[in-house]
Formats: sequence, structure tokens, C-alpha cells
Amino acid sequence: MRDNIISNPTLKIKNLNGFYGKKQILFDINLNCTCGNIYAIAGPNGAGKTTLLKFLTGQLHIQKGYISVNGIDINLFSKRELAKHISFVSQSNNTNIGLSIEEIVSFGRFCHGSKDKNNKHALEEALCLTEINDKRQCLLSSVSGGEAQLTMIARAICQDTEIMILDEPLNNLDPLHSGKIRKILRRLSSD
Repeated sequence: MRDNIISNPTLKIKNLNGFYGKKQILFDINLNCTCGNIYAIAGPNGAGKTTLLKFLTGQLHIQKGYISVNGIDINLFSKRELAKHISFVSQSNNTNIGLSIEEIVSFGRFCHGSKDKNNKHALEEALCLTEINDKRQCLLSSVSGGEAQLTMIARAICQDTEIMILDEPLNNLDPLHSGKIRKILRRLSSD
């Protein structure tokens, strides 16, 4: 089974060049990512890491190069269909909104539609896996930064995608929450 996964990359980037207006930010990026693995993109501030992630999630339009998920060009997916394959946790989130943790996490199911039979199960599983089930009725603005980050990761888990992209998921977190998030990510990759 493992050989089959390795020979069929889940996410493929080929000759991606990224532009902001006329200024080129990314130069000939090539990458094959397979299921069950954790990848990290490292580099100094301003190197284009977040820009690359925005291309991967369809937030920026590809002008030159190719990105595919399971062999399908991401430009062929609608935003909703792409969200069934790739979830994204931003490096900064607005926690000053009047919504509960449960409501935020349930937004991960939006791409599946309100009548999807797996919505309730996916919500419960995401809340339990991230160990924020007991905070589900709390407003996002009332919890710690680590709990807010766990909420955003739970939303991505609830989305139930093959690919989860996290932009600096451990940034400014205490050791307890950093360790918890690492543990969750290792478990997700092994599943």
C-alpha cells in the first residue's frame, strides 16, 4: 500500500512561478507531497512561504506553472470542490468574533453542504481530537491563543480533507499547546 501512495503524489507542484502584479516572488517551485507525511517549508521572512500556501489553496491565481491534487489541476476545481481536498489554517485569525468554538469548527463542513450525513460525526471527532470539546460553547474571543489555534485546527479537521495546510501553526504558542498540536498532526498523518 505504501508504495502505491509514494508513486501517486497527492499534491504536485510543477514549475510554479508566483507573481504579485509584475513582481515575481516564486521561481520554478517543484514539489511532490504524498499522503501520510508531514512537510515543512522553511525560510526567512519575506521569502514567499505564505505566498506559496496561497497558491496551493487557490487564494492566488496561478499564472505560470501547475498545481494538482490527485492528478487534477486545481484550476479545474470550484472553490467549494477544492475545499473538499485542501483545508487551510492561517497564521493569523480574527478571534474577536461573536461565535462559539462549536460554530467555528462546524464551518469546516460548509463545502460538504448542510445536509451531509457526516456533518455531526465530523464535528464531534474534530472537537474530541483537539481536546476542546469542553470549550465548545465558549466564545472564541474568550479562550487562550492556544485554544483559539486548536479551534482553527479543529475546523480544518472537521473539513475532512486529504491535505491540511497550516501556516505557522505553532507561532506564539506556549510549550503545552505547541506539544498538543504536534501530537495531533502526527496522529493525523499516521491516520
